[in-house]
Parts: sequence; structure tokens; C-alpha cells
Amino acid sequence: MNENEIRMLICKSQEYGFKMLFQEYQRYVYTIVWDKIKSLGTAEDAEECVSDIFAEVFIHFEDINEGSLKAYIGTIAKRTAIHRYRTLSAKSGYIADSDEFPDIPDEVDIQKEFEEKEYYKKLYQCILSLGEPDSSIIIQKYFYNRKSADIAESVGLLPITVRVRAARALKRLRKILSDNPIKRGDNL
Repeated sequence: MNENEIRMLICKSQEYGFKMLFQEYQRYVYTIVWDKIKSLGTAEDAEECVSDIFAEVFIHFEDINEGSLKAYIGTIAKRTAIHRYRTLSAKSGYIADSDEFPDIPDEVDIQKEFEEKEYYKKLYQCILSLGEPDSSIIIQKYFYNRKSADIAESVGLLPITVRVRAARALKRLRKILSDNPIKRGDNL
């Protein structure tokens, strides 16, 4: 479900629309929160923080610009999680530096990794929608760099047939992706 669909649902029924918004972004928000508080917090702390984040999003939903819902949610999630981490560290007597999060290397971007996984998951679903043997041909050719002759052997076709089917499948995949574009960092 994309942002526009969620906005339309909220216009029709706020209760149902916000429920769908929560279902769509809950894993994303929980991932961000848990990444920040896991060294000091519990799952219950993370769930409470996620609830606070969605309350903030619901309260300010009208002010969120179209096309920036996921970015807004991600920013609120990071800030709220950092605040929760600091609260937990103060309660435990641990004094944290402003940018310190133990066990998390600086070069690891959990949010980006999550978005990349979601992107490839959606792309894979689009490829599978091509049906067999086209989806197998595309996956083997473009993800595993296999030659047409090797693919032909595995799917029981002639190499020339594999090349023709790959070209046609790519054309259909382009059409699917142009009708339903997916981009890294989008709500997929």
C-alpha cells in the first residue's frame, strides 16, 4: 500500500485509514526504535515507543506534506527512539554521549538496510508476477548472471527461446514497474 492509498483511506475513514497506516509502517518504525534502544531497553519499551511515535504521526498527519510520509515517520521514529534511549540510560545510571549508541557501528544504517530489503522484496514480487518460466529466466539471467544456454538447460527450453522470452519478459516487467513504480527509500 502506498502513501496515496493510505491518504485516501484516511479521508474515507480515519479509524480504518490510521489502522492501515500503522500496519504498513509498524515494522519499519519498530526496526528503527529497537536499533536505538536494544542495549538498554526491553521489547516492552520498544512497543511503548512505537505507540508514542504513531500517536505523534496521527496528531500531526494533516501537516505532513504529500510524498514525505515515510520520511516524516522515519524522522519522528529516530528522534523519539533517541529520546527514549537517553531516558533509559538516565534511569539506569548510564550517561550516554549525544551520539553514542553501544553495539551499533557508525557505518551501519539500519533504516537504509530495511528500505533496501523492502525494495528488493517488492522487485522480486514483480518478477514473480511474470509467471514461469519467465520469472526463472529473469532471475537466473540478471541476478545470477547465467548464460542463456545454462538457463535453457534448467528450464527445458532452447537457448534462442530463452533469449526471446527474456526480452519479452523484460518488456512486460518494465510495463509493470512503470504502472507501479518502486524506488529505494519509497514506501514499497
